Amino acid sequence: MKEKLLIDGEATQDMIMCHYPAAIEFDGMLYVIATASYKREDLKSRGAVLFTIDLKNL
Repeated sequence: MKEKLLIDGEATQDMIMCHYPAAIEFDGMLYVIATASYKREDLKSRGAVLFTIDLKNL
């Protein structure tokens, strides 16, 4: 089994957590979208994040 770490709990551009992921594979790419929580004061609400993973690189 191959795996890829998308986020490790450390803030990434002030993103601290992802929720409710959904994924689709198309043409050798895996697209994962999720809601995201942010820690900065001006980003207190949730947003979205899209991870694009080239499956050939796993």
